[in-house]
Amino acid sequence: MIQRLLALVLLILNVPLLAVIFIKLTSKGPFLFKQSRVGKNKKPFTLYKIRTMVTDAEILKNKYRDRNQADGPVFKIFDDPRYTKIGKLLSHSGLDELPQLINIIKGEMAFVGPRPLPLNEARRIPKKYNDRFKILPGITSSWVVNGSHNLTFKEWMELDLKYIKNHNLLVDLNIAVKTLLIIMRGVSKYLLNFTLIIAFVFMYLNASQTFSYFYDEYEWVGRSYFFDLAINRDFDNKLFESVFSYDQPMLVYYIYGAVLYPGYIKEKKFKPNLTFEKYLHTYDLYQDISMKTLSLRRLGYNFDEINSIKKDSACDRLLCKSTILIDKARLINVFILAVATFIVFNLFQILLNNKILSIIGTLFWGTNFVIMRWSLQAQAEAIFLFLFNLGILFIFLIFYKNKKRPIYFLAFGLISALCFSTKIHGFLLVVFFTVIYVFDLYDKAGKKKLPKNILPELKQFLLVMFVFSITTLVLNPYLWKNPVQRLGNLYSYRYNRALTHQTYYPASALQDAPSRLNAAMQHLFLEKNDGDYSRNYHFGSIPAVIRVILFIIGLIFAIKASLKEKRVIYFFIITFISMIFIAFYLMLDWDRYYNILIFPLVVFFLYGIKGIYKLIVKLITPLQNR
Repeated sequence: MIQRLLALVLLILNVPLLAVIFIKLTSKGPFLFKQSRVGKNKKPFTLYKIRTMVTDAEILKNKYRDRNQADGPVFKIFDDPRYTKIGKLLSHSGLDELPQLINIIKGEMAFVGPRPLPLNEARRIPKKYNDRFKILPGITSSWVVNGSHNLTFKEWMELDLKYIKNHNLLVDLNIAVKTLLIIMRGVSKYLLNFTLIIAFVFMYLNASQTFSYFYDEYEWVGRSYFFDLAINRDFDNKLFESVFSYDQPMLVYYIYGAVLYPGYIKEKKFKPNLTFEKYLHTYDLYQDISMKTLSLRRLGYNFDEINSIKKDSACDRLLCKSTILIDKARLINVFILAVATFIVFNLFQILLNNKILSIIGTLFWGTNFVIMRWSLQAQAEAIFLFLFNLGILFIFLIFYKNKKRPIYFLAFGLISALCFSTKIHGFLLVVFFTVIYVFDLYDKAGKKKLPKNILPELKQFLLVMFVFSITTLVLNPYLWKNPVQRLGNLYSYRYNRALTHQTYYPASALQDAPSRLNAAMQHLFLEKNDGDYSRNYHFGSIPAVIRVILFIIGLIFAIKASLKEKRVIYFFIITFISMIFIAFYLMLDWDRYYNILIFPLVVFFLYGIKGIYKLIVKLITPLQNR
């Protein structure tokens, strides 16, 4: 009776939680899952759970029977493909069992006891385990707290018999406490992900308000009128043939346009004749051919004036109004960079398989000055890093996690095109994919695992290239007429513009591979990172020495790991190609161009930390044994 009253109280207390979960469920079907189970004295009863699988899960069971991870008469798959989007979280955390409080109220179950089995599985249990049906089944059991999926069927049954023989109030309390800890661990995994994103959002929000305005932001936000042209299908507009169209790829213009459009719609209600282009002009943004655009020198001078004024002070200088729209564009960068940081956390998890090191690495990457400074300003870096790291994550999912379904290749092709349509060197994702793809085929051929008919393998590669090409064309109307020639024109324009910048900024000019690699090393190891282009650390400084030592130790341990693990080989391929790109393509020594090297650098640092820890343990262990 006491158990029933306690269950009733807990059920009432959990109603809000159940309601939230119900709202968040994303699949069609009932909230509760009902199934006949075998209870005390083999009496059938209806068990209640929060539905965690698709509605036709029982029908699909036969399809996935070859993936059954349990022996004996039971069917268990830890990462069951039949889970709904939220179902995996609910099942692994144990929250899906909450409605069984109803079964306790009805007297059909207890808090602790052998887990009830479906009728078809219970019938096939050997008679020697029949004693498990002598007591009420439980929401949790000794099987749950001792490893569940990691145990054999025989170990499961023997744990149940042992519990029945020895159970008392203390044993039940011990199992209940362990169950709560399992639930907390299950929830904490997802809570950590959520907490990381929220923490970085708040940090980036604060940081974005401290960074000065930059003339590049004027250009990126000012060209957001391309979004309006695109949604109105005005692709014959002469702006698509102007320098503003082929100066940079289009995706960022579309994103900033989408961010600013609600403000335009709001003002259009009071000014029916207002166009989006004129809306930008009212905020002194003239990045088009209808009004004279300010020179870079003039832009820089005016932004310097604005930056000298406190943010909360009144501003009546030229371009003050444009900072209102720039701030809105910066806001979307805050959220995009926070998600990019979370993606980097998952990359660290894949490479290092260590949560603590992954958190440390995420903090190193996410708080890096180059990452924050340039990504939070209203230009392309945050969006580029989000897509670039997402593309790398998909490479690991496809080749390391063996996610070879067409949807993954299609998604990677789309991500690569979006990245390329953000910044031109987004094409590196396709290069990474191609090289790793060839390496994978070569590795399979060496191990004689390559099928005689490699056409299905080539289909996957061709799917990526097809999706990449089509998406790139769709996003960049300038390429629609004679795309091959115009793509060449785009690269030529960027190359010639870089040569022009080398003339304007001779101190930043990089003429050859050695100078580029030297500049990269200075940025990554010697820089103090308290200014845009500072070189305040000398090689003998403590921070520089620590960085170099960590890198060397990390490089040694990473090479050692690559002899055993493919994921590290893939990482080296990505890092090597990135360094080749820097060595042979980079023409200007500007901080933001090195952002693709920050992730590999931090990985080496983490391998260095891991290596030092192993060395310390190796030295201390003999002393402890003595």
